[in-house]
Amino acid sequence: MEQGKRSATKTEIRKQCLWYRDAMEPDKRAKAGRIIKERVLLMERLKEAEVIFLYAAYKSEVPTKELIQELLASGKRVALPKINGKRMDFYEIAAWEELLPGYQGILEPKAHEAALVLPRESDVMLLPGAAFDNRGGRIGYGGGYYDRYLQELEAAGRKQPYLIGICYYRQLWKDGLPTEEWDRQMDCIVTEKGALLAMEERNGYGNKDYIVRATAADGQIRAFAATTRNLTEQARQMHQTSPIATAALGRLLTAGAMMGSMMKGEQDLLTIQVRGDGPIGGITVTADSKARVKGYVNNPLVMLPANAEGKLDVGGAVGKGMLQVIRDIGLKEPYVGQVDLISGEIAEDLTCYFAVSEQVPSAVALGVLMNKDNTVRQAGGFILQLMPFADEEIITKLEQKLTEVTRISSLLDEGMTPEEILEYVLASFEPHILEQIPCSYYCNCSKERVEKAIASIGKKDLQEMIEEGKPIEAGCNFCDKKYEFSVEELKRLLHGRA
Repeated sequence: MEQGKRSATKTEIRKQCLWYRDAMEPDKRAKAGRIIKERVLLMERLKEAEVIFLYAAYKSEVPTKELIQELLASGKRVALPKINGKRMDFYEIAAWEELLPGYQGILEPKAHEAALVLPRESDVMLLPGAAFDNRGGRIGYGGGYYDRYLQELEAAGRKQPYLIGICYYRQLWKDGLPTEEWDRQMDCIVTEKGALLAMEERNGYGNKDYIVRATAADGQIRAFAATTRNLTEQARQMHQTSPIATAALGRLLTAGAMMGSMMKGEQDLLTIQVRGDGPIGGITVTADSKARVKGYVNNPLVMLPANAEGKLDVGGAVGKGMLQVIRDIGLKEPYVGQVDLISGEIAEDLTCYFAVSEQVPSAVALGVLMNKDNTVRQAGGFILQLMPFADEEIITKLEQKLTEVTRISSLLDEGMTPEEILEYVLASFEPHILEQIPCSYYCNCSKERVEKAIASIGKKDLQEMIEEGKPIEAGCNFCDKKYEFSVEELKRLLHGRA
């Protein structure tokens, strides 16, 4: 939506967003409403809650009748609001048919003491509104009923339930809503294009790394986008990498997290290895299906001048060589695919890998930005893939769009979230966000694992270590943790081989 340079007032935003909502074509609004209903029903928070606090939709609001009926049919307890003057209370219902026209003609439950319900922290409350933003901001209709209700809960010493704002995508205000001290932030916003966790510290994702999985063009495109600043900075601190090594490792860690999230099995493992003739020597990253990654570079201290564009010369550090992907999905033999490096810049090499080794036309963009003190400012990227049934028109349009897309480093530098990146890149393909997946740096090394590695070396080498009469120290390449083995432990390992 077009927004002027002057900050709009709540009244102006309310009026504009309600106009957008009312102007939606009825069939498109109905379709969007059905998608929102399905997204809400899939939410884990909803499944875990004992009571769902909902509302009866009015006029052009996102419809809730079918949602309420399906929740009741599944055995969930459902409560709806009833207005009495300036006060709002929630009453449990057993059927939609119990509702009667009340305040301003909105359907309400009957008020009787036995059905009065107060929410608990583990419950979920779904709120309507005129406008929302991706920080969890909400502008209601001006009556202040929900804000007062939640304030009263807090004053009574009760923690508020998990708050979910329900709206059409056109009601999201991109610049951030003006807020007052009494305004309550949403924990999550659900639109027909996906569920957005509010970008605030109190609910986590504002500071955390995560991946969004999406589809576009009616399922003809699948997409992943990630923000990975924290895990990249963690790797930098762990390995004490130079800026070039940090950028190279961060790019491959980001790709590994997204590719790991594509796997289905609980025990599935992915390993990506880049082996070049450049001074960095090589890069190794492993990931699991939970998007937990770890990695290292052979030469963490590599330094090179900037490239011709004034950027970190990752391609020069990697050089010419091979990219290999190993997928262990529980079969007798792991799947191994490899391609020659195209540029050593990682993203282009993975694009080539997907096309040649997996026969999946893809576009990969990866970026890491550094601060002047060599800490990581931003890191992230995206992977777009065409499905086998994609129309030629969609393929052509996507290829053209990708030639116009701003560099991923610029998008990251603007502070764009993964959702915003996909919305920008796939704007003309109606992207639908399916889920958000946390990703992290995770090393599962242990003394037992390192012990097995030592036990696998030759008997002669073990004997020589023992004869030196000193304990040895062995480290994990992925996290640099050190493990000490005494002479007695080495003897036990030697006898175990005999």
